[in-house]
Amino acid sequence: MATLVRRVVSRNGIFVHVTAPATVIRRRLAARGEQLPAPDEIALVCHRYDELFRAVRTMADVLLITSDHPDEDA
Repeated sequence: MATLVRRVVSRNGIFVHVTAPATVIRRRLAARGEQLPAPDEIALVCHRYDELFRAVRTMADVLLITSDHPDEDA
């Protein structure tokens, strides 16, 4: 990962972190007919990606895009 970060920085690039609440991810998987992991499994993966991108932000620019919306149920 460090090599990727260095390459992105050296090219004046950014990382894009696209995220959504676990419930939204699960609903989208269901809509596509995919196998549904448990909500806590999805939440754990989301948490680990958030941790990873927090670390990346200390070295490179990160654009955060989220589907959080106040009108959606959590």
